[in-house]
Amino acid sequence: MWHYALALAVLFLNVNAASLRQPIHKIVGGIAVNIEDFPHQVSIVYNNTHICGGSIISDKFILSAAHCYIYIGPINNFRVRVGSTNSTAGGTLYIVKDVHVHTSYNETTYDYDFSIFELNDTIALDNVTSRVVRLTEINEYLPNGSNLTISGWGETRNPTESMEHLRAVSVPKMEQLGCIASYLFLNIVTDRMFCAGYRQGGKDACIADSGGPVLNDNNVQVGVVSWGVDCAQARYPGVYGRISSVRQWIREITNV
Repeated sequence: MWHYALALAVLFLNVNAASLRQPIHKIVGGIAVNIEDFPHQVSIVYNNTHICGGSIISDKFILSAAHCYIYIGPINNFRVRVGSTNSTAGGTLYIVKDVHVHTSYNETTYDYDFSIFELNDTIALDNVTSRVVRLTEINEYLPNGSNLTISGWGETRNPTESMEHLRAVSVPKMEQLGCIASYLFLNIVTDRMFCAGYRQGGKDACIADSGGPVLNDNNVQVGVVSWGVDCAQARYPGVYGRISSVRQWIREITNV
């Protein structure tokens, strides 16, 4: 019986993991914002379609999630849109020169779900609609209950709200044991991950918010949108990549 239950759990995880790669749902329960409010935010575009979020960490590098690149398609079909509130127009599109996926990335569990998009040209940073975000440092502590802000584009499950307009939502950081317990039979929550959200659901990031930034109240990026069960579901908080755990890797790739 235990092996049967485990097999069902693994099957559910694989189906859910596959769905996370599809650009379908995004910020739920948030508010409309402008790029001037989140000038570090970028849209990762594949074949002229927004698929993921990312953040400007230097004038040549964008931090995102590994699953935003793995299995998507050839690198020459990727672009990064910088400096626009709208995910489909405005700002500047930059050609992607290379994508650095964390060498320990696990496509089943989403452990080490980090990638760095290297651009062909430098971003013309204006500090109004495009600005470098400050990253948390190695092993920097993220207190339970910290207010975290997630931004991104897409479906809000409200037909009166545009899917193309940038939105943001704030959620509290959950204690790690509670995070692990929430996904006990679905996936492994590792030390490279943390959870944020409300136990009753209602506010969350979701699929094509993947790779987008998670900021604390000091506007320091502490996480990257990674995975979860559906969107804003009760008992299933969003799971985010913990930047402090891979800070040295980021520095080695980007010198940031």
